[in-house]
Amino acid sequence: MRKLYVCLGILILLICGKTDAQVTIAPPLVVMDRENPYGSYLVANRSNQVKEVTISFKYGYPVSDDEGNVSVQYIDAPDSSHRTAVEWVRAFPRRFVLEPMQEQTVRLLVRPRGEVQEGTYTARIITSSERADSEPGSFVNNDNEVSTRINFKFNQVSALMYRHGKVTTGVEIEDITTKHADDNLDVYASLRRQGNSPYIGSARLRIYNGENKVIKETSQSIAVYDEMVRRFRFAGDSIPPGDYTAELTLSTSGRSDVSSSVLIKAPDVTKTFTISI
Repeated sequence: MRKLYVCLGILILLICGKTDAQVTIAPPLVVMDRENPYGSYLVANRSNQVKEVTISFKYGYPVSDDEGNVSVQYIDAPDSSHRTAVEWVRAFPRRFVLEPMQEQTVRLLVRPRGEVQEGTYTARIITSSERADSEPGSFVNNDNEVSTRINFKFNQVSALMYRHGKVTTGVEIEDITTKHADDNLDVYASLRRQGNSPYIGSARLRIYNGENKVIKETSQSIAVYDEMVRRFRFAGDSIPPGDYTAELTLSTSGRSDVSSSVLIKAPDVTKTFTISI
């Protein structure tokens, strides 16, 4: 009987996770500025459960390790060297209930405090959702055994940027290295942001053969707030042994998830290098 409860618990967890994932947010980036300090985004409940939604803000930005693994680093008490907008932003409403298939527009207002230097100030929007009709605690089941009801809270993270004065951005490709590991060809690009604002754009890597024909191509979205290492991976057995020319291009265009109207434009940056397999 205990094994049956364990199996049922796992099944319920999988079902709950799938259902809660149907609470969606859009767009993934909200941009405001001194002339228009108002913004908004949409929260939609695509599940068949009533959801309670809470909005909060944290300061964080994407970082990477030497292997190109990207994560968001959160700083609970940012100092003056961090351009944070967390203390400036308010959400309306901050807490609400969504019926199944219902939507809610969350409006944002940024009010800077004190002397503000030119540049972009950022925050992470944390949209938390959980079942509104579930009360965590213990209860007695039909076999007179005490069980625990678990309520799952799911956090979805999006980005907020507040631009003050003249904002500029750019990116520098500081170094490119390659490595063969686990039958893969990995290309590592060390990037550094230029200007006073995060670089939001896309990266495209092409590999050319001796006849100057593209034999491999891959692309990915990038966000460089300071320094970043991005990894591009190709299956090693998909490229015959030999010497090749590769070209990495970084651009503030080519993003399908972010409107081009909110991106700070910068010239494309391209670096050509050789690869030996």
